[in-house]
Amino acid sequence: MFQALSIGESVPPTDFDAVVHSVFRSALNLNFEDNKLLTLVLPDQPDLPHGIRINAPADFSFIGFRIGERATRRDNFLRLASLTIGLSGAPKWISALTAFHADPSDTSVRLAWQAAWRALNMRQRLARTTIVADELFDSNENEKTSPISRRAATGMRALLDAAQRFDSQAASSAASQLIGLGEGLTPSGDDLLAGFLAGLHCAVGENTQRAQFLSEFGEAAIRLSSRTNDISRAYIYHAAHGRVSSRIADLARALCGSTFRARLQPALAAALQMGHSSGMDAVTGLLCSIVAFSNARPRFSPVLS
Repeated sequence: MFQALSIGESVPPTDFDAVVHSVFRSALNLNFEDNKLLTLVLPDQPDLPHGIRINAPADFSFIGFRIGERATRRDNFLRLASLTIGLSGAPKWISALTAFHADPSDTSVRLAWQAAWRALNMRQRLARTTIVADELFDSNENEKTSPISRRAATGMRALLDAAQRFDSQAASSAASQLIGLGEGLTPSGDDLLAGFLAGLHCAVGENTQRAQFLSEFGEAAIRLSSRTNDISRAYIYHAAHGRVSSRIADLARALCGSTFRARLQPALAAALQMGHSSGMDAVTGLLCSIVAFSNARPRFSPVLS
């Protein structure tokens, strides 16, 4: 029996039945209520809007649990055949992205953004990832880039252009080029889109046009997510509602608030480390959308002058 360390804001507070959807060393996904996912994670993993982080020991692994195994929540306990998790008293994890107020015209935000953009590109090139942020906005077509990178570039450029024009229909068309793009547990295109949605929530502020665009585009992204896998779909669904992992939220907070500037480098490092390239792709989308509404960025380039 373990105790929950945190419970995501989207985890239902009432009793439910579920089955094991997928199993990994540090995470276990449960399927409940019309194909929604709930994710159990170990202490060294980030908080998730649809997750429960548990105080399991360092040598614990979810490997060995069976897909299709039943799970139930009753009386503040989540039970599987060989695991019981106490839920009472665990704090709720809330992203609160709209409270960060990204403003690229603010000097401190601009400098933090530039530092993060440089570090992201350096990390992507060292890791030789399929997606490199700078290459998405390179006006000179590079024959060495992969078809996935070229398609991602087309989609991201179109997304930025649509966001600046508050054109949710054009944004939906652009997002359709990203859904399911690439390989892996969460394809690169899905991670780019989830990060982009998260950044828009940081930048929306009290602007009604931005809010209307985000609402319409978020609904479109959720519809499009039916084209990808269940795990990616869950992240896109929550990002469309402004709910992300603690690592993405910590980075957004450090980018947007001078009070948290000292936390920028550790927050960025933690976000970039998620998965093989998922963290880097999500951060790429986040950084692009934080400046999506800004007139300070040149056309088809998120680099701020």
